[in-house]
Amino acid sequence: MSRIVNVTLKEKSSALIAGEIPLDIALTHPAEWGYEPLNRLYRAAMGAFHKQMFPTLRNVYFVPEPEACALFTVQQLIRSKEDSLIPGECFVICDAGGGTVDLATYRIDKINPLEISRVSPGTGANCGATLIDRAFVRWLKSITTNLNILDDEVGTGGHFLLTPERKTLLNRFDPFKHQFTGGETNILTLASGIQVKPETPGFKNGLLTIDPDRMKGFFDESLNGTLRLIAKQVEGATVRGEVVTKVFMSGGLSQSEYLFRRVQDWARNNPSEMEVTRPEECWTAVTQGSVLRVMGLGASQPTAAKECPRHYGIAASEIWSQWRHGGKDKKKPIKDQVHGRKMAVGQITWLVRKGDVILPDKPIKMIQPVTCAFKDDGSSSTARITFCATTMAEAPTTLNQLPEVSNELPVLEVKLDDLPSSYRKKRSGYIKALMDVEIRVGYNNGKGVQVRVLCDGREKAEYSTNL
Repeated sequence: MSRIVNVTLKEKSSALIAGEIPLDIALTHPAEWGYEPLNRLYRAAMGAFHKQMFPTLRNVYFVPEPEACALFTVQQLIRSKEDSLIPGECFVICDAGGGTVDLATYRIDKINPLEISRVSPGTGANCGATLIDRAFVRWLKSITTNLNILDDEVGTGGHFLLTPERKTLLNRFDPFKHQFTGGETNILTLASGIQVKPETPGFKNGLLTIDPDRMKGFFDESLNGTLRLIAKQVEGATVRGEVVTKVFMSGGLSQSEYLFRRVQDWARNNPSEMEVTRPEECWTAVTQGSVLRVMGLGASQPTAAKECPRHYGIAASEIWSQWRHGGKDKKKPIKDQVHGRKMAVGQITWLVRKGDVILPDKPIKMIQPVTCAFKDDGSSSTARITFCATTMAEAPTTLNQLPEVSNELPVLEVKLDDLPSSYRKKRSGYIKALMDVEIRVGYNNGKGVQVRVLCDGREKAEYSTNL
């Protein structure tokens, strides 16, 4: 993708201009994605659009796909009939793609610029266009004797393997699928050598007739799954006291006239009498909407994401094991003064990595359980945990590899007396306690990094620093 963009920039403008144009990136994602998939998406994008190839890369924005689709669709509706959208009304966005169908329900707070609020959790299922293809392939397999088509699925998005024969057949089937409105009869040309069972109706001279009822059957599983998802969204909004007046369809599958009409029929028979609409360019609604959002056209411009400038983690002792801590260049174990076991000291666990994305609306929050050992001699015993922050490209695994002069290495101390008795576990000659180390990394308010040691959810030690 990065190479395509790079070539396109040079084709559309001179090499000089292509090297001077500020470049912003909009990364679209399902509404329900959490931090981990967003971070993987960001890292993949930064790996592709690196500074050497795109020296003018400026900002990276995350745009939820339903919001991007809503913005593009609403802008089209405003241009065509401005009075069709009323603040306070709700709409369902149905993004019907190849593998999945994803939905979310929003309330219109303001028209121009567009401001919307989510009113119910997003839902989705693997009931996209590949279900139609799969139904078609299953039917072909049932009426032929020598067709080499596999049933294996790949990944979690509803996609499946394409053998050469399957790809050829699906390429011939695709126009029928997209153009079907409910009444057409289509003629499929089979490749030479494919043997069709003699009792198969509609087959003659290598041509296979697909009547309207058969084609509707191919759509059934995908269509019914989509209708169930829409009904669930409407029901969820109704339970919350909201009224859904519109369903916005987007994605490649929404271009199917048959599916679109069936959704309209369902909406007309619903007590709410919802209007079903779709943008002129269903395939690219999310892409165009994300560009509008990033440019601040029709909606407020989102805040750009930031890249974590340092690695953040904690260093503590671990019970020594040969397979993990032994080796030619590794230090020998040290006998712990509290419980006497052999320990590998200064072992670093990195919780946040340099290059991870920092989202504007929610800080990174990572939690690491730790077990601390305290002397059981009546004294005020203290456990120490070292917080580590470094800009090194490759994060080291042990504390002795981090020079204190060029890295931030504060020590957080936790006193045994501060811990609730229910969290103190007596052992032979010592007391152990289970705690959590929480690291938060953000950039909106105050210092960007905070590390806390928690016991029973209560703070026992804290340290804050800048990003």
